[in-house]
This record gives sequence, structure tokens and C-alpha cells, in this order.
Amino acid sequence: RIRRIVRGVSQIARPKQGNWSRFDLRKAIHDTLNVIKLHRLFKNTKIVFQLPTSPVWIDGVEDQIEQVFLNLCLNALEAMPHGGELRVDCERQDGRWIVRVADTGAGMSEEHCGRIFDLFFTTKANGLGIGMHIVFLVIKAHDGEITVESEIGKGSIFTITLPEGAGAVKSQIL
Repeated sequence: RIRRIVRGVSQIARPKQGNWSRFDLRKAIHDTLNVIKLHRLFKNTKIVFQLPTSPVWIDGVEDQIEQVFLNLCLNALEAMPHGGELRVDCERQDGRWIVRVADTGAGMSEEHCGRIFDLFFTTKANGLGIGMHIVFLVIKAHDGEITVESEIGKGSIFTITLPEGAGAVKSQIL
């Protein structure tokens, strides 16, 4: 049963080649931030973003990349239930796009940082431990990387690295 669940989760995060297109990563981030502004926890949160002024073209599945940013931003809001600052920035380095999503929330221990992308690992009372695993799989399927740095009481920074023109879909994720 667990194997079937894992296979189902990995299928969600495995984009089919036909679904790929060139899209503006900057627009995907903007769209996500506009959705986040509607969340009930947003009222005491300040969003600071620094994005390039021109389009940030990558190849991939736009909906899935938006889901990644939505998941990261929702987790950030939940880590700051009384408000704080959500920072999103994007820059180009060596032919790759680096996107950082940072919050001033509760932060995580080193142990939790090491397991945050594991399937079924959660620190939430009502969490399933699937969301961050899907984030990891989507980024990996787009030839990218995701890392986390965190300090308890100071917040977390998730760094996503995506290539320009992300290339072909990985045939095997797990």
C-alpha cells in the first residue's frame, strides 16, 4: 500500500514531456504572490520581492513550478502565524536561475532541515508529509536543486536553482 502511495505521489510530480513549455518564471512567482495575499495568515505579513525587470525564461510545467512556490509560501505563512516578512528574490548566476524564498518565522532544527524533503516527514500536527516531498520531486524533474537553511527563532531560506531552458524530463524520479 505504501509503495502504491509513493508511486502515486511521484506521478503527480513527474511532468510529461508534452506538458512542457517555455514560460516566464518571474510571472509564475508574481501569480503565486498574488494568491498568497488572499490567505488569512497574510494580514500581518510583509512581502518583499526582488525580481529581474525582464522575463526569466525557463522550460517546464508552469503549473507545477507555481505549485512549488505556493507550497513554500504557504509554509512560510504558517511559520509566521503572528506576521513577519516573506522575501522572494530571483537572480541569474552561471546560466542558472536562483530563487530564494525566505521567512522570518519559527525556523527549524538542523535535524528537521535534513529530513524536510523526505516523504511522510512532517512537523505539523495535521500534516501528511507529502507537500515538501512533491516540491523536491518537481524541482528535480526540472533539472533543478532545492536546499534549505534555517535557524530556530530566525526563519528559513529555501533556495531553488533552475537552469535556463530546463531540458528534458527525467524519466525516473525515485
